[in-house]
Amino acid sequence: MRLELKGVEKNLGKFHLGPINLDIDENIVILGPTGAGKTTLLEIIAGFIKPDKGRILFMGKDFTNIPPEKRRIGLLYQDYQLFPHMNVRKNISYGLRMSNIGKENIEKSVEEISIKLGIMNLLDRNVYNLSGGEKQRVALARALVIEPQILLLDEPFSALDEETKHTLMDEVRKIIDDVKSLVIYVMHDQEDAYLMGKNFAILFGGKIVSVGKRDDVFRRPANVAIAKFLGYKNIFTREDLKSIGLDLEGEYFTIDEKDILINENGKIKLKGIVEGYEYLRDKSRITIKVNGIKIEKKVDGIFSFEREIKISFDPEKIIPLKG
Repeated sequence: MRLELKGVEKNLGKFHLGPINLDIDENIVILGPTGAGKTTLLEIIAGFIKPDKGRILFMGKDFTNIPPEKRRIGLLYQDYQLFPHMNVRKNISYGLRMSNIGKENIEKSVEEISIKLGIMNLLDRNVYNLSGGEKQRVALARALVIEPQILLLDEPFSALDEETKHTLMDEVRKIIDDVKSLVIYVMHDQEDAYLMGKNFAILFGGKIVSVGKRDDVFRRPANVAIAKFLGYKNIFTREDLKSIGLDLEGEYFTIDEKDILINENGKIKLKGIVEGYEYLRDKSRITIKVNGIKIEKKVDGIFSFEREIKISFDPEKIIPLKG
């Protein structure tokens, strides 16, 4: 399956989305901060918002002016958007009832997807009595039961507690492997996105700034703003690096915390002073000052180093950044 976005643009007051050019033939995660335009882009794909410019092609067919009910697209919103006046069964079957496929076929399809998602026991419950995880499963069932050609998942895990989120993430991964839909996730949490996706597009300020495989996108941030968004803590100027004996061409640089080694033999060896640390559940984040610059590093467990510390890294691990 192949979805093409060609020069898609949309003005929404002071916010401008696009131009968006994306060629999607595999499941993809669209990652970006709040306000980047992610949900707007999904609603354009779904047909709920018409672009001001550009075209949307699916399998070579122009979808730009096709109404949403004829696109066979499943959309799961962050806040579920279940119908409060319907029970679970009627919520799940809503899209099927709109397509008039017959009562027996509707009941069979609802039961099949409910078994897959472990919600058979909820079918006759009112939706306002459900937990967050249960609502999410019902909303996912409603999106999947129509056997969509494209499945759009808008921040599917952000409203869940940690335990429920990780359980549902595992379930969704298994279900997605079985469906024939082209799946597009929208997410802002980098760790969740990294676990769920193999292909990524980063949307920033209404524009696609990076597209590629997971490691290409995460390990080669396009610029300083994207590096910060992706969680890079150690961002240096050329003058910073000169202070530790490195003179590289460029203006800004970063290095992944994983590539900073403690008491090991990287090519660049430095001594520093631990200025502070904080606990992060099973890890500690330490701040080290080396020749006037600060370097952050996560370590496993509770921090137990002396005040003076040795670190090392290989210079080829340093990533140049645009401003």
